Amino acid sequence: MIKCLNDKNFKNTVLDNNRRGKDYYYKSFKEMGLEYIPSETNFIMANVVNDSVSVSNEILKRGIAVRAGTEFGMPSWLTITIGKPEENKRLVEILKEVLLSS
Repeated sequence: MIKCLNDKNFKNTVLDNNRRGKDYYYKSFKEMGLEYIPSETNFIMANVVNDSVSVSNEILKRGIAVRAGTEFGMPSWLTITIGKPEENKRLVEILKEVLLSS
């Protein structure tokens, strides 16, 4: 772990991936009309307006794990971790499918 933190190239790659991922999610959520909480971390919270437990379970059935916000007292919010670009894109596609079917 310490070695990774001392590796500037690795650290910059991770930070750049997180920045690009956040930008992608922010843009996607705006297009979908979803409220979100801007983040300085490697995850974003988005308001899916539905029961987040049900939404997270439907997303999990399609192969991606996200966390429902119920443990934070936010029953319609999801916690979404920023991944690689192709993972982020897949999550947005799945989220659109799930929200359209609910």
